[in-house]
Amino acid sequence: MRFRVLWLLCALTLLPARTSASGFAAPTIGPTSAGVSTVDPVGVHMNPGALGFIESAHILGGGHLVLGDLRYQRERRATYQNDDSLDFALPIDALNVDAQKRGKDVSVSDKPVGLIPAAFAAVPVSKLPDLTAGFGVYVPYAAQVSLPKAGPQRFQLVDATLGAVFVSGALAWRAHKRVSFGLGGSYVYGFASLSKVQDLATLPDIGEALARPPIGQANSFGAAADPAVRELDTMARPFEFRRGVA
Repeated sequence: MRFRVLWLLCALTLLPARTSASGFAAPTIGPTSAGVSTVDPVGVHMNPGALGFIESAHILGGGHLVLGDLRYQRERRATYQNDDSLDFALPIDALNVDAQKRGKDVSVSDKPVGLIPAAFAAVPVSKLPDLTAGFGVYVPYAAQVSLPKAGPQRFQLVDATLGAVFVSGALAWRAHKRVSFGLGGSYVYGFASLSKVQDLATLPDIGEALARPPIGQANSFGAAADPAVRELDTMARPFEFRRGVA
């Protein structure tokens, strides 16, 4: 009976974990058992002081398979114009109001799949003083999403790829059999790219430029533009941010 219970508990540890509202933070770093109180090379990230209790060289590698499920449904509660309208200033002519742009729009979704790799190592380098060095390469933050180019979310987001690669090092000094001090640091390489449809009606500079001579076009554009003058084909352009690094 005990062996059956043990096998059942082992099987449960292999089940995939579901995460919610994690932004673009990875569910875990290293094994799911890793933490600030565990003694393993993941201490490079979690707790450099824990490395001091590692007795021999230890290398750990692996990755997490992330299966995402992203859904978006827009609910319009304001008044919007026909896409091809040229009425830029309030009040809007009733003939230009699009009665179809009310209530819930179609739902869009994406199921991104990705592998988040990680590699850690910890090596005792000295007995007197008792020092242990640690090293890690891992990706604690990553996200990828691709939604329909003409979907209702296009003014917020179409495609995005975000990530941060950490290259970390740490050194621990074991001052006593139960006391260890650690110090660590990381070089972080961040990258990003995204695309969306930019609603020019929300840009104050555009509204000011149209209102000035020689154009003199009255408009209600700006950062707080009313939905009635937004999302017009004439005032929308595709926007792409490519290969951003930090």
